[in-house]
Amino acid sequence: MSLRTAVLLLVIFADSFLLAQSQAPAPPPQTPRQALIEMISGGQEGAMKHLTVEMQKSLQGDGKSNAASQLAAFDQIRAASSDFQVFESGEVLISANDPKNNGKFEVHVDSDDLSGDTDNMDISFHQFRDGVEQDIPYTAMLSRFTVGMKRQANIWRLNEISVNIKVPVGDPKLLEKFGSGRGTGMFGGKVAMG
Repeated sequence: MSLRTAVLLLVIFADSFLLAQSQAPAPPPQTPRQALIEMISGGQEGAMKHLTVEMQKSLQGDGKSNAASQLAAFDQIRAASSDFQVFESGEVLISANDPKNNGKFEVHVDSDDLSGDTDNMDISFHQFRDGVEQDIPYTAMLSRFTVGMKRQANIWRLNEISVNIKVPVGDPKLLEKFGSGRGTGMFGGKVAMG
């Protein structure tokens, strides 16, 4: 091998090495939690991006464009809060403060089960006043949800939402929480007590 060939090969290898070093590494893929955050905080565009392809096509059909604008439900909470935050890790997913009432609303991630191209996050809603969590009867009954995400075309998309209803029938204060006291049912009707 001639000196000229060796120098040429060295220059080619050096250029290849420098080019490989100068290219930024690809960003890590988005997690299901990050996709959910983008749905919550990304307005209508962020919400639409993380719906299944089939749902996107359905919403883009005739007469359904108004339904797509309803997807940015958390925009109202963010607008009413002086301090709206989302968290990519930890127990708290969303936190919104209401300084007028010295209150706070939080969404917690109670568990996160990632398995292949599916992820199920159990989330719960919590309301605080003066730093103390409030016991709001009907909210407690419907405060737990499971958000099912699936990967479709390399994007995490909302696939299903399950609602868990909890009625504390073993709690002796149940009637007080849901009515005006003993003898009043959960929905305002009279309960026969012996």
